[in-house]
Amino acid sequence: MIITLAAMALGGQSAEAEADTWDMTNHADHGRVASAAWASGQALLVRCKDGRLDVILNGLPPAESRTRRMEMTLGEIGPETQPWAAAPGSPIASPPEPARIARLLADGGELNLRILTTGEEAGYVLPLPSDGAGVRDVLQACNQPLGGEHDRLPRLAETATRWAQPPVAVLPPRFGKFRFVEAESRLGCLIDADGRPSSCWVEGETPPGRGVGPAAVASTMTARFEIPEDGKTGFRIVRFDYKFKASFH
Repeated sequence: MIITLAAMALGGQSAEAEADTWDMTNHADHGRVASAAWASGQALLVRCKDGRLDVILNGLPPAESRTRRMEMTLGEIGPETQPWAAAPGSPIASPPEPARIARLLADGGELNLRILTTGEEAGYVLPLPSDGAGVRDVLQACNQPLGGEHDRLPRLAETATRWAQPPVAVLPPRFGKFRFVEAESRLGCLIDADGRPSSCWVEGETPPGRGVGPAAVASTMTARFEIPEDGKTGFRIVRFDYKFKASFH
């Protein structure tokens, strides 16, 4: 469905590349969509459908796996490298933190993207529409805030996420009720210049509603991350998966 939607947005819009506004559509099957397209063959879509927000980039080389390693620079943001969701054989990719990316796109500027995945390397310079009202409309349709407190803080690349001081595990409630247990939580953390978490939050947990996320947060607050020597100072954001695994004999 996303591929169909992206192809629809590309059709006949190359003459409107680098327009001042985002093209708006409201489709029963595809939801509310703000889109922009470029003569080079790329298109960006910001979509709200059934309460879910997506940012979709189309017009890339076919993906070879379910993720693409992408480097993004937008104004003073970046360069930052993150895994973008993809599908084998598909020309699309979707970034993590879609609400954050949408808010940055709404501010306009020049979006620089590089695919770093081996065998798919490519680079794009995409001047964004200067009027971001369409993107903000889609954000509001999905009940997403128009401003994000940490949007402009640098992100630590997930491939560079390493412990300088490992966490002390705080187990979820009733962990170990079964002979073999696995649980996982997706976390985001605000870390200081020394790599120590200032605050963390839960972005997802499996199984849901059993205290896995809060336990992962409590564990992480005792840890410290390695900070790469990239010349950046101050706070930054890190996103990662925290896994619990136990076997009982």
